[in-house]
Amino acid sequence: MVDVDRVRLELDVAAFDAARFAAYVTRCRAEGIRLTTPAVLGATPEHRRALYELNGECSADIPERGEFFSFEEYVERRFAVASYAPGGVVIALDGDRWIGMAATSVHDGFLFNEMTGVRRDYRGRGVATAMKTFAMGFARERGARRITTLHHPANTGVIVMNQRLGFTESPDGAGPAGAGRRPGRRGRTPPAHAGAGRARPAGRAGRTPFGGRRPGAPGTCLRSPVVRRAGRAHAPAGPGRPPYGP
Repeated sequence: MVDVDRVRLELDVAAFDAARFAAYVTRCRAEGIRLTTPAVLGATPEHRRALYELNGECSADIPERGEFFSFEEYVERRFAVASYAPGGVVIALDGDRWIGMAATSVHDGFLFNEMTGVRRDYRGRGVATAMKTFAMGFARERGARRITTLHHPANTGVIVMNQRLGFTESPDGAGPAGAGRRPGRRGRTPPAHAGAGRARPAGRAGRTPFGGRRPGAPGTCLRSPVVRRAGRAHAPAGPGRPPYGP
């Protein structure tokens, strides 16, 4: 694997047009899909296992994601960290089945969208957009002014979805410092000045359990390779398909 510049996006919370996307939440509810959070469901061992299994399945489609964490690692990295907030993890339920998640972590001065994923048989129905819209309630409760996120450039489906929601390229590299590059082998950290595009083995260090990049992991900011024109997106060269429907 090689280092890949990540697409760094940012949303102005105050500018988010909730009314424009409310229909996605309404449609999910009409179809029997419930949106909730661990803060409501409770932090039971069964719920932690369900979140782990859902996250692992969704993360498998992230380009170059690699091996997922063991359950023990996930519990340690997911729940025993200061950035975790139960109300920041939106869960989509179809009956008792956990079908989607949109995770947001809390950091000094901003929120970070770590992972948005939907099980394959539920994609293309607007569940991801509904979860992201639902999550804006958490952002407002926290008094957050901005939300940042990072994506592999081949993950065009979720990039375009976020742009439609109002995310734009972070000005002058604003966002989680140094979170735009893949880490080195587990236990090793590539220097921050390492050039983009250099071949470097990749491991799990520096990756959040949700499948995103940990704020503060080594790296540099980037410019998005996705070209936007009248709502169209042109994916950069390289393997991978957009794993998530809007």
